[in-house]
Order: sequence, then C-alpha cells, then structure tokens
Amino acid sequence: MSAMIGGFGEMPINTWRQDEVLLKRLWAGDETAIHDLVVGKLRLVMKHAYQCQEYGDVEDIFQVGCLGLVAAIRRTRKENPLFVAYIVAYVKGYIQMYLKKNPWVIEESRSAVPPHTLQESVGIEDLALDSIYVQSLLSTLDEDEREVLVLTYFDDLQGTEVAKRMGISRQWVWTLRERALQKLRQQVVSESLKGGEADYYSINTLCTN
Repeated sequence: MSAMIGGFGEMPINTWRQDEVLLKRLWAGDETAIHDLVVGKLRLVMKHAYQCQEYGDVEDIFQVGCLGLVAAIRRTRKENPLFVAYIVAYVKGYIQMYLKKNPWVIEESRSAVPPHTLQESVGIEDLALDSIYVQSLLSTLDEDEREVLVLTYFDDLQGTEVAKRMGISRQWVWTLRERALQKLRQQVVSESLKGGEADYYSINTLCTN
C-alpha cells in the first residue's frame, strides 16, 4: 500500500474543465465518471494524508481521506468553481473526525514504545514492588486484557505489533489496554483502602490517572 500511495504522486490532477465534464456526466447518471473524478484528485488526498502522518498511520488516514473525497463528489450538485476547495474541506473533515473518534491512533503515534512501565501506568509509586504482586494483579484480568499488557509493557511491542500478534485491530488493542489498566487501578485502590498496601500507593495518584 505504501508503494501504491507513493505512486499517486506521479498522477496528474484534473483541471477544472476536466472536472466539469466529469461532473456533468455524473449528474446525467453516468456512475463511471466517479472513478475518473476520484483518480484525478488522489494526489490531493495523498498530500493531506502525509500532512497528518505524525498523528497516525498514513495509509489508514489516506483511506479515510478517500472516503471524504467520494462523499464530496457525490454531494456536489452544481457547477462550482470552488470544487477543489469543497473537496479539500470534506477530505480534511473526514480525517479530523477519524482522528478525533479514534484517540488510540494519536496516542500510539506519539511514542514508538510505551512511555511508562506497567507500574507507572497503573499508579504504583513503589516501582521496585515485588513482581509477585504485579503478577497477582494481572491474574485478575481477562485473558485478552492480560495478553495486551504483557505484550505492551513486558515485550515492549507497539500497538500495531500487538494487534498483529493477537490478530485484532489496533483500536481494540487500545480499548483492551485502557480497560485493563482501569481494572488494575481499581484493584489497587481497593486494596489500599483495606490497608493491605497503604504504604506503597498514593490513592490520589491512582484516582487522577
């Protein structure tokens, strides 16, 4: 796919006159015109995808941008000299909506590896705490939740690698990780309130993570 996206850089961009002819064909019921309209604007989508590559996988962003491109073409109902600006607005809007609705994309792109140990992410202040206790915490999780944390914090795998290893989507990896961490925080807080590990943890820290 990366090579494919790179190849779009060599594609010509349709002129307004070409777009005008194609749009008239589309409005007359010729659905085949959509293909030529899309192909003629793929370089534009590619440009905006690469501008957002620091926030996520450029291939995923490119595909989302293409959805915005098709939506813009289908919703154009009049000859508009600002057709390109109209398309850009849709492409950028779809990409921004995708990133906003999928925070795991941005979070994953900010760091190649998790920025914290499991103890830090859970909120355990004594990072040298016996690993037996950490293992006991992990044992309270569902199998998928536990596997995500092990692959992330002990095997130092990125979200993409975890997803590939487990055969699930990156979004589901993010969801499982956040759900597992929340369970562990609640478990630690519960034990702290019972006084069993009160000297090791800060409840305020746990509750604000």
